Amino acid sequence: MNGTNNISTLSQQYPTVASWIKEDSIEITHEFRRNIVARALDEEGVIWEGDGFSSLDEAMQALETGIKKWMKDNF
Repeated sequence: MNGTNNISTLSQQYPTVASWIKEDSIEITHEFRRNIVARALDEEGVIWEGDGFSSLDEAMQALETGIKKWMKDNF
């Protein structure tokens, strides 16, 4: 399996996240009693956080929506 194709597919599926990680970062982790936790961070800290996701895809979709809303509200 070619990793470049996987990155390209993710970039197409989650374009806002793909753009975000060029300058900033995301975290996706499992935390005790919170299931999957996803965060978007900039140089000042956490700009969006969500938890309780049951799948990686659900977390990525929420990141896409959360970052998009934050960008709309802040730019």
